[in-house]
Amino acid sequence: WLYPDIYKTITDYIDKSKIDREKTKTLVTKKILEKLSVTKIPFTIKSRTKHYYSIYRKMKKYDKKIDEIFDLFGIRIITDTIENCYQIFGIVHSLWQPIPGRFKDYIANPKKNGYKSLHTTVLLEKRKAIEIQIRTEKMDELNEFGIAAHWFYKKDGVPDARDLEWLKTLKEVNNQNLSPQDYYQTIRNDILKEEIYIFTPKGDIVELPKGSTPLDFAYRIHTLVGHRCRGAKANGIIIPLHASLKNGMVVEIITAKEPHPKQSWLSIVKTATAKKKIRHYFTMKRQEEQSQQKTDDKHTEKNDKNEIVHKKHVAKKTSSTKITVDFDGEKNLLFSFANCCKPTPADNIVGFVSRGRGIIIHREDCENLKNINGFTERKIRVNWSYPSKNNVYSFFVKTLRKSSPFSDIGNIVQKYKGQILDSSIENQNSTDEKVDGNFSVEFPSDVNIELVLKDIRKAPSILFIDKR
Repeated sequence: WLYPDIYKTITDYIDKSKIDREKTKTLVTKKILEKLSVTKIPFTIKSRTKHYYSIYRKMKKYDKKIDEIFDLFGIRIITDTIENCYQIFGIVHSLWQPIPGRFKDYIANPKKNGYKSLHTTVLLEKRKAIEIQIRTEKMDELNEFGIAAHWFYKKDGVPDARDLEWLKTLKEVNNQNLSPQDYYQTIRNDILKEEIYIFTPKGDIVELPKGSTPLDFAYRIHTLVGHRCRGAKANGIIIPLHASLKNGMVVEIITAKEPHPKQSWLSIVKTATAKKKIRHYFTMKRQEEQSQQKTDDKHTEKNDKNEIVHKKHVAKKTSSTKITVDFDGEKNLLFSFANCCKPTPADNIVGFVSRGRGIIIHREDCENLKNINGFTERKIRVNWSYPSKNNVYSFFVKTLRKSSPFSDIGNIVQKYKGQILDSSIENQNSTDEKVDGNFSVEFPSDVNIELVLKDIRKAPSILFIDKR
């Protein structure tokens, strides 16, 4: 033996407590039989003694003595349905006092290997504790003989998709061409490691290996959530991205508008899935940059001519005023013009969200668009934008139906030398007495918009107004 002294300690303790265990088994079995026989719930009762090596691992993991291990000996109750499992669970707790923190629901949250069962530890007389497991026949068959044997004996022979989660993870790991050391670490950390259960703000459960970080959680939710992650909250409190998540936490991911993962994240994340997605992002980014560079070199001579046309047109169109681009209502975003087609204000344009270079503006008829990898998924609507000396504001308003709100608003807008650009009524949220509406107004840049709002709120027809 590797540890003969520890082995002897365990075997001696098990041998000495054999008689006592038999008495406990008889007492517990008798009480359960008496109670369940009245309910007419079908059941069978088994007992089992924990394997020596399992006892040793538990002593080492939790730094406990052998007499502090609760589940050296256990009772297993087998029934026919999941509903009856929970009924029996309630009956067991009515017979003995449960030990807090010792209940585990592996039916609602199965282990990655497909293991399902209810576990609870109850306190008997003289401060003795015993673990009781409750499961269906189907669960017991799978737990005892493995998932392959379970499929073999099933009548329809079709596996449950949830039973394949661990196999799916293993397949993903095998496809990553890892070194032997990385492969071992990934299997140990992603598949064999103890799981934790994290909640989304909406109450959905996400299963992760113990020690996972907010970044692992973000990438498990969705690839884009991971790429756009900028921070995280656990139970409403901001935590660092390298923090280890704890079982039962409610985690919220704070995201940016654009994806921007970092190479340093590879040393933070614990799961193979997250590492794979981060590596894939940077691989695609490098390929895109190389492809763009080849395109730029190929069209340099052609672009010289377009550049001259571009400069002439801009000079004629704008005089001394700078022309910029409006990104679907968003401004001040990083962008550049594609060298392959050199769009001018006379052209219809389209934007492409690149990795690392911001938004690239192309002509809509640019021949190179069809050669850009992932263009359809990452294109964005853009328009030429000419600066104005005036400011445009949009408002939401609640008014009385029988009043003339836009007449009142129009008089006030004219007072400040502005003009109403558009207005509309929202019938969906309106009632017989009240109406919701929207309108946009243009004012000179020196107008104080708060003073305008103050005057509009004084109008008798206005119940509520605010900027959108």
